[in-house]
Amino acid sequence: MPELSGAADAPPLPLQPTRLRVELSEHVLMVTLNRPEKLNAFDRVMQDELEQVWRWADSEADVRVALITGAGERAFCSGVDIHDAARERATLGERRWSDISVIGSRLTPRQCSSDLPTVCAINGVCAGGGLYFVGDADICVCSDNAFFTDPHVSFGRVSALEPIGLSRLIPYQWVMRLSLGGRHEGIDPTTALRIGLVTEVFAGVSAVREGAFELARRIATGAPLALRGTVRAVRRGLDLPRDQALDQGLRVAQENTRTRDHEEGVTAQLEKRQPRWEGR
Repeated sequence: MPELSGAADAPPLPLQPTRLRVELSEHVLMVTLNRPEKLNAFDRVMQDELEQVWRWADSEADVRVALITGAGERAFCSGVDIHDAARERATLGERRWSDISVIGSRLTPRQCSSDLPTVCAINGVCAGGGLYFVGDADICVCSDNAFFTDPHVSFGRVSALEPIGLSRLIPYQWVMRLSLGGRHEGIDPTTALRIGLVTEVFAGVSAVREGAFELARRIATGAPLALRGTVRAVRRGLDLPRDQALDQGLRVAQENTRTRDHEEGVTAQLEKRQPRWEGR
């Protein structure tokens, strides 16, 4: 198995990625979409690699937070590789919708049924299917050259999944302005911050990557099971009526009280020392 860069004692990856860069440092798994010549558009290969990485990360105790960004300075992700998608459509026809995973359906930890806390560092353009990453992230930050746009309708395609994901994050009218406006509409960093699409804007691509890593590193100091439990409780609660959301959140919190890490956290607090997490 290939070694994981960034840490001498890092667990081995189950694949040798060709479309991604993967690094593990201080319990933060930084995954870089690595097709800068294609503005980091995703194809079938990238999706398969992402799915393998997220399923591996979900079972690794050393991984506490996922950080996703794009290679280069021009784009975070320009959406699906339209040439690859066209070839697949021509080969499979309508069968593709029922027999295989649609390109774009296995890109994020959330799509792969993982409760791994996820931070996105948006560097440059985030277009079309790139919005999957934004909609499924727990926290997004961006560089001052970021631009969010959804050109689906301008090219005869229904924009459905991406705006539905964004509707959990930003006001409805902004979602619809973006999705109905197609290539004529976009959200700049100032607006993204104002409407809550991102929590912080950094001056430059290097700064957003460094700032996002620092944010993820701070999050990763928390108890691993408590981090995932918090994500699970809140995400599931979003799709439930308030009373049901509170009930299921309480169940998740109660389950966590039976873990070794919960006991360690209480003991460390009483002894006024840093906790030593075991992930169990």
